[in-house]
Amino acid sequence: MSDQVWLGVHYMHLLAMAFFIGGQLVVVAAVMPVERRFADRTRLRAIARRFGIGSLVALVVLAATGSAFHEGSWSDGTRR
Repeated sequence: MSDQVWLGVHYMHLLAMAFFIGGQLVVVAAVMPVERRFADRTRLRAIARRFGIGSLVALVVLAATGSAFHEGSWSDGTRR
């Protein structure tokens, strides 16, 4: 495959990682403290469910793009 394709795969991997880790930090640090003040937990559950779906998609993208480089091309800098 061309270098542009591998660059796109690498970009998708980093983007999925940023969403997965950064999103968890936002939920824990910003959303949870605000939403805990309300007695109604259904909104918090809905937010967690929607984020969970996005996290699952990001995890699938991470696994797929990470396995694309499983043959060692991350460490040795070669592209196939």
